[in-house]
Amino acid sequence: MTVLYKLSKEQLSKQHHYDFGLRALKSVLVMAGSLKRGSPDMPEQLVLMRALRDMNLPKFVFDDVPLFLGLINDLFPGMDCPRVRYAQFNDTVEGDLQENGYQVLTEASEQVDKVVQLYEVVMTRHTTMVVGQTGGGKTVILNTLARAQTKLGKKTTLHTINPKAITVAELYGVLDPDTRDWTDGLLSNIFREINKSLADGRDEARYLVFDGDVDAVWVESMNSVMDDNKLLTLPNGERIRLMDHCKLLFEVYDLQYASPATISRCGMVYVDSRNLGYQPFVSTWLSKRGSDAERDTLANLFGKYADPAIAWVLEGIDGEDLVRRPKQIVPATNLNMAAQLCMMFDATLKSDRPELADPVVIEALFVMAMVWSVGSVLVQSPETPDRDRFDAFIKCVQAYGCARGRRTFTGPLQGQRTWHVFGGSSTGSTGCSSRVVGQSRHSSGSVAIGVWFGTPARTSTGHSEWQQQRGTASGDSKRGRGPWMRARDQHARACCVACSRHVGSCQPDN
Repeated sequence: MTVLYKLSKEQLSKQHHYDFGLRALKSVLVMAGSLKRGSPDMPEQLVLMRALRDMNLPKFVFDDVPLFLGLINDLFPGMDCPRVRYAQFNDTVEGDLQENGYQVLTEASEQVDKVVQLYEVVMTRHTTMVVGQTGGGKTVILNTLARAQTKLGKKTTLHTINPKAITVAELYGVLDPDTRDWTDGLLSNIFREINKSLADGRDEARYLVFDGDVDAVWVESMNSVMDDNKLLTLPNGERIRLMDHCKLLFEVYDLQYASPATISRCGMVYVDSRNLGYQPFVSTWLSKRGSDAERDTLANLFGKYADPAIAWVLEGIDGEDLVRRPKQIVPATNLNMAAQLCMMFDATLKSDRPELADPVVIEALFVMAMVWSVGSVLVQSPETPDRDRFDAFIKCVQAYGCARGRRTFTGPLQGQRTWHVFGGSSTGSTGCSSRVVGQSRHSSGSVAIGVWFGTPARTSTGHSEWQQQRGTASGDSKRGRGPWMRARDQHARACCVACSRHVGSCQPDN
């Protein structure tokens, strides 16, 4: 045990919620004793390995999990003990998630496994912190645990408060120094109520959830509750004991401002947003779309555009290459970007016009929504032109901005000559006010999609690019071969679609 904790402290990353002290050792011994009593015939080495793994694995961040498992395998060679599945509890958790419209994720460190980890930590600790980024699923895990235990016959109630929304006096209560009048606080009142004794034979659990930042301003007064004393001492001298049917739960983003004394007293469950990802949210969103054809189209668009764009923004992954990760104005997770993309697309596609059901039009609107959701958090400055880089990346994904396999430079919208590829041939332009944002497929071959802002510029033939994209410049207007769609917006002049035999004469800039 001591060797494993020493190696973990030296080799794993430094996180505010990590603790490898005596209290962590005590929790491992408590769980090992419980396992040994439940399975007397299990070898002691296997008992210790399972206790060390199950009590420490929940708190590790995404990158430290394989390192810790490697240390476990080196210290216990040849021993393999799979995760124990609580048949009735796991089935209840999976059923509850499905009933509430969530995706059932059963792999290691995914949603169901995190509920089981929280369940195991709560059994050994009376104070547990659920730590992780917004959008990682902390609230879903807490609510699922409460509902699952209730369905199994143990009524579970969550009492949630935000400790940073009120002052410390309003939280714990205040004693008037002159009149000695006592004014009860919000926390002291709830704490007193939930710790009242239960009736004989009643199986119930009451969890007090602190949903807010943890800092020394208010949480230091809870240290006597979080250790083995389990006593809350109020300013008026009243002492309230935490009963066995009550637990303390913290739902917090990080523990940057918490003291080591507070961290060591709590069990930890870290919910990493990278474990959950955004695919469950997208799958649920797609399941609510109107038709199977639309769902299939949007699923393909997510695979073509959104997946590589989010990977490029968050990890700097450009195909098989690793590039400089762009800077963000506001830190955002992959789920934040995917949710904003879906909401923006929903707001754009609320019209009932039949032409909006065209897959080509859907692709154009999807690209617009993606640029203003995934790319909206990027920094644009002379020193950090990351929005220009993102623009070039998206055009290369769409097959624009790539000439002979090389990505072209994306310059200003006005006054600079740039080169693009349309239908296999490159054309140049100077200062055109149009802006191409996509490429898709049409029944007649490759098509170009463009969203025009401002007034269309005129070419040397005297025809506007808008007329050329409709096919009037090439004589196809009489035959009606210029499929197009016009977005009726005051700012967007048009969103047009033209066959590849027409785009050779169009000269849009960027």
